[in-house]
Amino acid sequence: MIKEFNLNTKKKYNKLSRGNQTIVGLIIGLASRARLTIFDEPLLGLDAAFRYKFYNLLLEDIQNNPRTSNYIYSLNR
Repeated sequence: MIKEFNLNTKKKYNKLSRGNQTIVGLIIGLASRARLTIFDEPLLGLDAAFRYKFYNLLLEDIQNNPRTSNYIYSLNR
């Protein structure tokens, strides 16, 4: 996902833009492989292209790493 989002790994977290800080949180959330992962406002600071990219990566991750149950809800329908 770091490559997918062109995340600069040389910068410290607090020096990243709000969108890139959001991406770091998304990467950590998906990489944890927890049975339950809750993303609170996961799209904060992301432009439309990155939002769609995240949704596609999330769906791909769910298919490749099934959990007990999955529920995706978006207020931005």
